[in-house]
Amino acid sequence: FWPHVLAAAVGLFIVLGLIASGSEIIDLELAGTSENAADAMAGWDIGSARVQTAVDYVFLTILGFGVVGALRWSLGASTPLVWLAPIAAVCDAIENAGLFVLLSAPSDPSGAVAGVTTTFAAVKFLALTGALVAFVVGGVRRRRAAPA
Repeated sequence: FWPHVLAAAVGLFIVLGLIASGSEIIDLELAGTSENAADAMAGWDIGSARVQTAVDYVFLTILGFGVVGALRWSLGASTPLVWLAPIAAVCDAIENAGLFVLLSAPSDPSGAVAGVTTTFAAVKFLALTGALVAFVVGGVRRRRAAPA
């Protein structure tokens, strides 16, 4: 089941890239300050960036379930590392809320919101990186443990 969910996530990721239309949303996710956020959004099609952010709620849900399944397969059902996926998904949802606030005032974004958004984005990226490392390590262990 989880490979299909991850495949859907990859497909949706491609769709998000097509919607982006010149906006590098990651620059806004990691802006951290009002000035950097305003610079990141300069020249953007704000409507496309809002659609991209809205679609990301679907992406984070699909990816969250897929990563949980992948970690359970790789490491076993009882590993606490499966919590990395829901942590990443919750952080992504909060980050998206911050992005919507920033996108509502592209010429004068809130520095506090930019900082909070960046914090949740960083935790999301760390959790997903940890999940990826755990998945690879678990997969290697499974392969080594499998009978020849």
